Amino acid sequence: MKRYLVYPLQFDTRIRALDQIEEHWEPKVKELHVQNRDNLIDSLKQEFGEYNFEMKLRNFKDLDSSPFSIVAHHNTLFHQARYAFIHGFYYPALTATCALGERILNHLFLDLRHNFPGSRYDRKSHTRNSIDDWSKAIDVLDEWRVFHPAEVKEAFEELKELRNRSLHFDVSVVLSLREHALEALGCLALIIEKQFGFQLTRTIPGSRGAFFLRKDAETDPFISHYYLHQCPYVSPYYSMKDTSGAWLIFDHEVYPNVEISDEEFVAAFEARTAEQLAPDDIPWQDGISVIALTPVGVKDVEYRPTDPPKTNLDSQ
Repeated sequence: MKRYLVYPLQFDTRIRALDQIEEHWEPKVKELHVQNRDNLIDSLKQEFGEYNFEMKLRNFKDLDSSPFSIVAHHNTLFHQARYAFIHGFYYPALTATCALGERILNHLFLDLRHNFPGSRYDRKSHTRNSIDDWSKAIDVLDEWRVFHPAEVKEAFEELKELRNRSLHFDVSVVLSLREHALEALGCLALIIEKQFGFQLTRTIPGSRGAFFLRKDAETDPFISHYYLHQCPYVSPYYSMKDTSGAWLIFDHEVYPNVEISDEEFVAAFEARTAEQLAPDDIPWQDGISVIALTPVGVKDVEYRPTDPPKTNLDSQ
């Protein structure tokens, strides 16, 4: 009766408030967009500082939105690399991005290798403490079919070239630091969004406003390791509520012990009525389970009748 709900832990789409106004928009929409843009610019001045703000704003725009990501270990480090670029520290941004790309490769390699018997590209793949050969790491992970979709491998290959050109001595690097840093950040953003984001090709089609993992995807080593403990396991009749900055998910504790297909799950989700949803009262009723979305995954929330639950969820 249940499926895993894919819900990103971190993203930043504020840049959309800086989009150009379209002529076909309604007057009220244009007015609201101008208000949102002005409010965002004021907020960014406080966040980034007013010194050289036009440069910082340009860099912020060129970076585009921060990608949706469900995995926590790289989010903070990628945020730091983006901030370095915004403030005009292009070489630190470039080298940090390349280093983080290698860190992600190592995580994938070391975290998942126990699921595979070996690799023709690396006979020591099950005894290494780390791997610094990008070509070998990329080939091994590709052989294990970890990259999903294929664009992820291509982005790693491109980032590898930028890393080799930037970290090994090349006198021409300093002539185009901003260009290379922006390119590297773009590669890593694609990797994070496609590999660690919504995983649309592994979700059940047809569910509007929510993304659920297909049943057959649950046994995939990558999905099993990185997603299942960070995705709420819900029925079609769950409900959500933003409380004290944390998203809480309410569901009935007991459902019929039956197996339904992905198509049946989505059909039930699409047809559900308000009366069928788990009530989101606080304190919640007997027979209702509540979990909170946190930066390290989902966790059960204790029942506290007089104290609404709080978590340290990053709500960006």
